[in-house]
Amino acid sequence: MKKVVIAVVLIVAIAGVAWYFMVLRHPPAQKRTVADVRNAGTAMFSWLVDQVGVAPEAPALYPNHVDPAYQKGRAMLVRAEPTPFVSFASLTLAAPTPLPQNIQSVDVGSYKKRTVEEVEKLLVPEYIQAVPRTDGWGHAYEYYLDTENPVAERVMLIRSPGRDGKFSGSVYQIGPFEPGSFDEDIVWADGYFVRWPQAQPPAQ
Repeated sequence: MKKVVIAVVLIVAIAGVAWYFMVLRHPPAQKRTVADVRNAGTAMFSWLVDQVGVAPEAPALYPNHVDPAYQKGRAMLVRAEPTPFVSFASLTLAAPTPLPQNIQSVDVGSYKKRTVEEVEKLLVPEYIQAVPRTDGWGHAYEYYLDTENPVAERVMLIRSPGRDGKFSGSVYQIGPFEPGSFDEDIVWADGYFVRWPQAQPPAQ
């Protein structure tokens, strides 16, 4: 009888561990990944504003898109929630022009890839204490940053491959996905999230 009880306890314990790794750990991992990407992106954006030497004047023109916060006398973007994509150029020009309405996707091939070590040299410690290396599932982030031409149309991008550790491709349609879709890539570019988890309202 004692052996039966021990066997049952072991089965329950193993099932509990399996349940954690299969289900419970994924929402916190996804949430942490979004926070990592947001924090690293904000640091990159702040560095970029310093290189350009002008503060964005977008808040007055794009009140529905940006939430401005000022630190060290410079403009930075701080997101309480993931925010749709807007080009960096439209935020940093002295006389901003409206974002073209036909931007539907982001091509990673338009950005210049950097190693984590290269990004760390630029950002640590002035803009961020540590550059995140791996996402909530332990997969490496990819960083892209054009240091030679910081006023280019496509300048900076960060992405996570999600739970499965495999990037879905190099071109992303801009928009959210269901939070339970843990294999989806999480992508941030030029000041805004391109792909991010967000619950969708039920169909009417």
